[in-house]
Amino acid sequence: VGRRAFDDDADNTELTITTVGNEFEFTFSEERARIEVHAVADPPDKNTGTIDEEKLDDETAELRFDIPLLTERVIGIVDWLGGFPQTRPLHIGCFGASTGGGAALLAASRRPEAISAVVSRGGRPDLAGDRALECVQAPTLLIVGGEDEPVIRINRMSFKHLRCPKRLDIVPGATHLFEEPGALEEVARLSAEWFLEYLPR
Repeated sequence: VGRRAFDDDADNTELTITTVGNEFEFTFSEERARIEVHAVADPPDKNTGTIDEEKLDDETAELRFDIPLLTERVIGIVDWLGGFPQTRPLHIGCFGASTGGGAALLAASRRPEAISAVVSRGGRPDLAGDRALECVQAPTLLIVGGEDEPVIRINRMSFKHLRCPKRLDIVPGATHLFEEPGALEEVARLSAEWFLEYLPR
């Protein structure tokens, strides 16, 4: 989870969270009573961590596989939202891409009372661990590119361990990063539909 904006003085609650990797921007407006999901082609804010962390991860790729660290930060956001009267009653949906999918699911297993839905895009749910997957209560959507065979296999194996309401969607023609025309927009559509179905209003 990266940038977040929240006005705790407003009568209307509007929360914007840019996901790890800044591929999507989710905006929830209490007044509009809906979730907007936008694919972000060139986001202005790429600060998903500290500058030193980003530089280290660019060079070694070690932080993106640090599932405990990523999970701790997701849980930190969830707990942070629980600290405000405007957001405390809201139901939270987590979106995770790649290794962030594993972190989102691990966080959901540890905050079942707070996280109401999960979407994993091209994710590594296996990194959450089989026992954690079995404990996830939040309805979970796994989205994988149709040309991403290794990740399809991983998601199918992890899917068997999920005991919550679940679905595995494969986007035809998409590779791991969903760089093909229309692929990210399809992920955004599937994600929005899932959250609208499973986040109580």
